[in-house]
Amino acid sequence: MTDVPKLKIKIFADGADLKGMLEMYRRPDIQGFTTNPTLMRKAGSATTAPFAREVLGAIPDRPISFEVFFG
Repeated sequence: MTDVPKLKIKIFADGADLKGMLEMYRRPDIQGFTTNPTLMRKAGSATTAPFAREVLGAIPDRPISFEVFFG
């Protein structure tokens, strides 16, 4: 099997639990993160903006996609 760093793909972890995201952050093969309001609610985050600020402060050097809805 080819080593992950040699593949021409990027692997993003999906979730909304900061502890789990930080565990994935320590893995060099994870290049970024995605999350969405449903995952955030399931993880116990009632509001998007404070969670996003916390994640961005903890993971400053990788791309993070926050799917958000404004109503």
